Amino acid sequence: MEEGDVEALAAKIEDLENRILAVLASAEEADADLARVLTAATGGDAVSAAEQGAADGESLQDGQLTPEESQRLAENTTLTPEQQAALARGELVLPASQMEYLHQLARSLDGKSTPEIRDLMDKLGADGGRIADALQLVSNENVSAAGVNPSLKPGGAGYVPARGSFDALPDGIRRDLTKFPLTFERTNVGAAVYPQARPELRDLAAIVDKGNPALQ
Repeated sequence: MEEGDVEALAAKIEDLENRILAVLASAEEADADLARVLTAATGGDAVSAAEQGAADGESLQDGQLTPEESQRLAENTTLTPEQQAALARGELVLPASQMEYLHQLARSLDGKSTPEIRDLMDKLGADGGRIADALQLVSNENVSAAGVNPSLKPGGAGYVPARGSFDALPDGIRRDLTKFPLTFERTNVGAAVYPQARPELRDLAAIVDKGNPALQ
């Protein structure tokens, strides 16, 4: 085959892989919706992904999660090899319920400073690294959600971000990343003046370092 034909075929295969992942994400979302309907129909409490994310976010405030909460956090922050490849291509599509869970988890950290978030993650141990992964996914513009209602607005009932964004990060982290200057000058007697990153940015670097390098 000519080089141009190989490149065209590779592009088609990549597009097909992206379409397959999008269909799988939509199917997974449909399964989750059906499970909630069946639960409600049999007299159980139909817990939405938003409610689970908010509840797990509230639970982790003391630096501990139950085994069930820890497993749920791991499931929502772990990508399959196919999803990881899609992320590398900049075309990862997640089920809307997963994006919803991650978004609510991030909202549970609003009101905390970056050092406070780092301290909390330190207490959570391995789950602290998964919090970092959640923040990486929910803030990545190359991550989108399948089947999201575009008419819903932030703060409204049932709202799910259609795509990851900087605005999805906890407000303390957003504030530190947009507060200038990003460095301060440090002077030692008899030594040159040189720039230092603000302490909260070093805390942010430590937060990122706790997570999965493949998501950074």
